[in-house]
Amino acid sequence: MDFLIRPAVYGDAAALCGINSTSLGYDYPLALTRRNLEHILTRGEDGIFVAVREGEVLGYIHGQPYTTLYHDPLVNVLALSVATGAQKSGVGRALLAHLENWAREQGFSGVRLSSGMERAGAHVFYERCGYRPVKNHKTFRRDF
Repeated sequence: MDFLIRPAVYGDAAALCGINSTSLGYDYPLALTRRNLEHILTRGEDGIFVAVREGEVLGYIHGQPYTTLYHDPLVNVLALSVATGAQKSGVGRALLAHLENWAREQGFSGVRLSSGMERAGAHVFYERCGYRPVKNHKTFRRDF
């Protein structure tokens, strides 16, 4: 499958929203996806890259700087998602490799990611890409 990887742009919002809904199960409104994408792109710190073939967005990855007081700076993968019809075609692996290269170029020491316990297939994928599990944890959130 031939595709190219490029930085995400504001015009990708609808495609990203669709992929989030169909591939990740996140039903988040397009208007809010646009607002958040604009904010992220304007801030200019994150790496958001899309895989595209003939104008169609096949998938995307979103990495954000992760700087703590207990580890060298990393890039935290906030999302990696590939459209259903493009899965198992190398798109996810290429997006992950692209983000890793971006992280190296930016001077980060590595890439970290979290994956829900129910996503066993994703865990196999990440391990095949050279990632190793570090710990199991629960994610807590308080909405306002």
